[in-house]
This record gives sequence, structure tokens and C-alpha cells, in this order.
Amino acid sequence: MSTETNWYGLKKPEQEDFYNVEDFNANADIIDRQLKTLSDGLGSAAQESTLSALSGKVGETGNTGGSTTAGTVFGKLNKLIADIASHMASYTAARAGYIDTIKNNTTANNTASKTGTLSQKEAFIINLLENTTYGLNALRTKLDTPGVIKSVQKGTITGEVEDTTRVSVTISSVNPNKSFVILNNGSYCSGDTPASSEYLISLSSTVLTVKPASSYRKVLMSWQVVEFY
Repeated sequence: MSTETNWYGLKKPEQEDFYNVEDFNANADIIDRQLKTLSDGLGSAAQESTLSALSGKVGETGNTGGSTTAGTVFGKLNKLIADIASHMASYTAARAGYIDTIKNNTTANNTASKTGTLSQKEAFIINLLENTTYGLNALRTKLDTPGVIKSVQKGTITGEVEDTTRVSVTISSVNPNKSFVILNNGSYCSGDTPASSEYLISLSSTVLTVKPASSYRKVLMSWQVVEFY
């Protein structure tokens, strides 16, 4: 005689029982119902878990405190909206005017002017730097050009001279046409008595010649020859 399972009442025929298709179909119906119930239960739990997770991420419409790395979707959206509103509030008419001023002052215009737009001032500065008279190249040329004085030679003549009509000094080569002579505190004397000062006779490329007083042989004088470029 057949028996039943403890939990779902499935019929278990004995060896001596005849096969009964109704018992088989009844067991199949029980198993089908229980599997459907289990499947529905598992599906609802999974869906609820998924919905709960999504709900936690989406959040509530009033959520705040969102950032690029934290907060719900609504929290991040509200943070973005607040930031946009803050930035838009700072874009005042005065600041818009500043932008227009910058735009106007940076408009391309190559007409040189120290009071015009930025490009005009840049052109003005470039013209100053490139000016052929006082620009950088002109100044560099002037700096590279030697100075006014080419050389200075000087010396002193003392003692007796044999020729009372002239005294000659050998100097380094100069261009007489670009030179001048300075005679300092020169005098001829007899004993300790000063006489009249000497004066220049000639200057050649290598010789300076001065004339002493004709009646005196002792000389004391200093000289300079300055040559220009």
C-alpha cells in the first residue's frame, strides 16, 4: 500500500501496488506548484534587493551634499544645480562689462599707438625697439662702436737741452689731424729763475716738437698727446 512524503504529500507506491497514472499526475502537480512558488519568491526577493540598491543610489529629490565621489544621484544633481546657480549669480552686468572691455582692448589692430588697444600698444613698443636711431639695434651699434678717444700719451722733459730753438720727443704713431697737444707748466730757466713758457712747433705721426725760450738751456715741462677716432 502506497505512502506519502512528509512535507508535500507526494505518493510513494509500494512494490506490490499497481501503477496509477493519477498518482503520478498528482505528484507532478504538487512539485510544479511548489517550484512555481519558490521561483516567484526568489524573483521577488531579487527584484526587491535590486530596487532597494537602486533606490539608495538614486536617493530622494531633496538630497544635498553630493560631490564627484560621494552622494546620491539626486544629491549630485542638486550640487551641480547649486554650483551653476552660484556661478551664474556672479556673472553680473559689471563683470560682463569687464569682458567687453577686454575684448575691445585685445581686438587686432596693428596701428601703433601708446594709448590704443593692446595690439596697438604692442606695435608701438615694437616700433620703439626697432627704431633705427634709438632702438635696440641702434643702441647696440653705438655700444659696439669704439669710444671718442683713441689714445693718450704723456711724458716729462727735464734737464739741459742742446738746441735752444726746439725740443723734440718721439711718440707712438698717431694721426696728427685727429690729435691735440697739451703742454703743462713748462718753463725754461737760467739757474733757478723761471723764463717764458714753451709753445708747440709741430706734431707729426711720431714726433712732438716744441720751442723753448731762445736764451735758456734748462727745461722743465710735461706734455700730453690725445688722439681721437
